[in-house]
Amino acid sequence: MAAVLVLAAVTACGAVSGNPGNEGNTAASADASPRLVTVTSGTLVPTLSGDGTVRAGASFAVTAPVAGVFEPSVGSGDTVAAQQELGKIGDTPIVVPVEGRITSLADAGANVPRNYPIATVSYTGFSLELDASRLLRMIGSSDALSGRFQITDGQGPTECAAVMPVRAASANNDQPVQDAGSADGSSRLTCLIAKDVNVREGESGTVVLTATALQHSLLLPVSAVAGRSGTGTVTRVSDGKHEQVKVTLGASDGARIIITSGLNEGDQVLAEAPNLTDKHTP
Repeated sequence: MAAVLVLAAVTACGAVSGNPGNEGNTAASADASPRLVTVTSGTLVPTLSGDGTVRAGASFAVTAPVAGVFEPSVGSGDTVAAQQELGKIGDTPIVVPVEGRITSLADAGANVPRNYPIATVSYTGFSLELDASRLLRMIGSSDALSGRFQITDGQGPTECAAVMPVRAASANNDQPVQDAGSADGSSRLTCLIAKDVNVREGESGTVVLTATALQHSLLLPVSAVAGRSGTGTVTRVSDGKHEQVKVTLGASDGARIIITSGLNEGDQVLAEAPNLTDKHTP
């Protein structure tokens, strides 16, 4: 399933420099200097959008919010209610977001890392899935994700009852294992649909997942950056001179991307990425 990152709630993006008042002057535009954008500080909300098909049922993981020793308060095979506590790690309770049946559970006393799948839960409701590999690489955890979905020509937009990692129970039913569909290393998330929402198996829909806002980030439009994951290159302009600069990249919302190193707030770069522009320097 193809998934793309899209624009969510943001603050002002990189300012475009130019000559105010010349928008309608064709001759002036033809002779204008290359467009520049400015590195600004603002807030970015990592967001993922994807299309999918409504499925009947879901098997999802409840993961450890912190590292430590897990002490369960339920057993494998138990039926649990929404917001019921499954156990604790230290003083941190672990709850299930929706009703379901525990199909696998980590051992009592297991010392687990953060994000470890403590339990696999079977949900007898509808769901929509999508590949969230890139989003999870950017944010590090699915704990703070929320979502909305829109059924094509139907229900929505509607809040997901919960957004959870897709998992499947192991054959011996005592430990969670990775979903078979994720054997290639991708990470799938499921938008669980509340049982009072009128949908049908096989309907198509779009899911938009939103992570916690990242504040005080240095931002550039993605169109100014060659590269999207890890590192990239921009053309910095200073005192009329053009210089290609390597930058380290953070999360993106599809319209803008976080610059974690290589530039400072207020720096100006060409509005088009280096691989899209002429390689001439003044």
